[in-house]
Amino acid sequence: MSFDFRMSDNAANSSAGGCCGSAADGLGIGLFNTATYGSAGGNNPGGLWETPSFSDAFTVGLDIFSNVDIVNLNWSGLQFASTNVGSFMDLNNNLFHRAIVTITANGANALVNMDIVEDVFGSNTTHSVFSNQGATGLDLANFPNYRVIAGGRTGGAFANGDMDNISVSSVTVPEPSILAVFGLGLLGLSFARRK
Repeated sequence: MSFDFRMSDNAANSSAGGCCGSAADGLGIGLFNTATYGSAGGNNPGGLWETPSFSDAFTVGLDIFSNVDIVNLNWSGLQFASTNVGSFMDLNNNLFHRAIVTITANGANALVNMDIVEDVFGSNTTHSVFSNQGATGLDLANFPNYRVIAGGRTGGAFANGDMDNISVSSVTVPEPSILAVFGLGLLGLSFARRK
């Protein structure tokens, strides 16, 4: 899954009458089970999009409240990873950034990698946010039908947020045993050709 996102800066928000000298609260996006959330329409689950912990969903949250820059990963109602990226980038600076999330099967669990391309139309600097982060129970072999839902939230403060270029794709890689059989088949063809 990849998506571009932009959130307005703190200076603009504090002068617009927000609270706390900070923009708030953030954005989130995820893959939601259609059996629970429906396959179309405005079935928005609401809630805290900056720390989305929805059941039957894999979600990414971007939290900017209190001048922090926190990225959260959640699976089926539980946060399994969270990190503050503020030491190397500002999520809330009115520039478009691109998030790239890759989920790889690991038995009945999964490994999640996430990069953020900072200022995708400018400096275009890539930062690794999560690398092989374990997601217990995220079984891709039995992953349900899903749809993409995104949202944002603010409380007493103020924030503008945009998402663009949202893309989700699935790639199936053959099992090692299938690759071995395929390799033996090619070897057999090689011998047949030699004869």
